Amino acid sequence: MPIKNNDSQAIKVYKKYVASRLEELIPVFQKIAAGDFSVKIKIPEKEDEFTPLVAALSMVLDDLNFLDKENREKKQELEKGKKDLEKKVEERTVALKKLAESLEDNVKQRTVELQDKVEELEKFQKISIGRELKMIEMKNEIEVLKMRTEENKDGNNI
Repeated sequence: MPIKNNDSQAIKVYKKYVASRLEELIPVFQKIAAGDFSVKIKIPEKEDEFTPLVAALSMVLDDLNFLDKENREKKQELEKGKKDLEKKVEERTVALKKLAESLEDNVKQRTVELQDKVEELEKFQKISIGRELKMIEMKNEIEVLKMRTEENKDGNNI
């Protein structure tokens, strides 16, 4: 069945209407593609074939906007948590470095003290060994003197 002139005219008008309604949505989709979910879609007062689509798109945008806002808030919380953690790590690192330095100083001090004790013990050992050697020498001398005294007694008795 051939299209009548009136039908053809009505189709052209409808095509224009559809094109204009779609052109209204293009900037919305461009903003969505750029990550801007805050865009608001005006739902026309006069209901047509696009009204359910526009209403659904508006609800999806509301949800995306809510999720995007929630995501940004969570990111901020994570960044804050990260900074807090980095600060704690830095503080702990400083404290550990100070502790390590303190321990190193203690080790150096104790090493000096131990070296002094070792030197004292070495001196005492030398003195003790020298004394023992002198005692041995004196015992030997006493033995020699005893032997001489006995020889003199024996020699005088003859």
